[in-house]
Amino acid sequence: MLVITIFALSCTVISGSDWVPFTKNNNDKGKRVGISGNRNNVHSVRMPCNGGWFKLYYNTGHFEIFANNRGNLFCKNAGRKNWYGGEVYDFNFAQQSCVNGFVQFDVVKSAHYFVVSVNGKQLYKKDFNSYSGDCLQGINRITTYVYDKRALSFYLNAQSWLAFRKENNYHNKVSVSGSHNVHSVRAPCNGGWFKLYYNTGHFEIFANNKGNLFCKNAGKKNWYGGEKFDFSFPKQHCVNGFVQFDVVKTSKDFSVYVSGNRIYKKDFGSYSGDCLQSINRITSHVYDSRALTF
Repeated sequence: MLVITIFALSCTVISGSDWVPFTKNNNDKGKRVGISGNRNNVHSVRMPCNGGWFKLYYNTGHFEIFANNRGNLFCKNAGRKNWYGGEVYDFNFAQQSCVNGFVQFDVVKSAHYFVVSVNGKQLYKKDFNSYSGDCLQGINRITTYVYDKRALSFYLNAQSWLAFRKENNYHNKVSVSGSHNVHSVRAPCNGGWFKLYYNTGHFEIFANNKGNLFCKNAGKKNWYGGEKFDFSFPKQHCVNGFVQFDVVKTSKDFSVYVSGNRIYKKDFGSYSGDCLQSINRITSHVYDSRALTF
């Protein structure tokens, strides 16, 4: 099975808006977002430039950021269960640069690890094991909480998975928006050949260890009116029946990750053409003639 989740600034409607705002004033009501419950979850939080202190409560524990450079992950029923019936993992990171009025924390959580990134750079990774308690389960609920007394607004985005295969090529079109886009694709263990068409170009993976990024109107425009950037990577391990490619695209770069490890990055410049623009549309395509589901 190859499955795609599109997770970006505006995607599928959640509570009237893809980015769900939350502040200290609505803590009593709670901003609860239901997600797929799969063990692979992708979501993001935008924090104001002047800092703040927020927490996301999961059915499996919580994730917290405070003091602009500190955070923690809590797993219920983990370890010695000596911290509220579980174990908390503290971490520090360098204060992050503010972009367009906020710092965006992108979270990828699987049954095997928990990764936090900002602008495509990994801030923290926790690998799970048999002692990780409920963190081995899937997240099916997120509840927001703000501790900061100032009138700060935070925003949350979470998304589910969309299946696609060769028989419905071009039928799966997802509208997204904004300068910072995050989306993921799951490829079958036995391989496959897929492409995501963007309004700015495309992203392609084939032969289990090769891929390319195409930018319209880029470079010398000698490849279908733009420039194509090829890359190779070691064959990735299959986990729970698939290999998951996590993509982070900004106006400055394009990065691809597997299991929290970056396998490719392309920095953009003045000759990068349409890749300097935002992705506002993604269309899936499968080339493999076998009856594989993506």
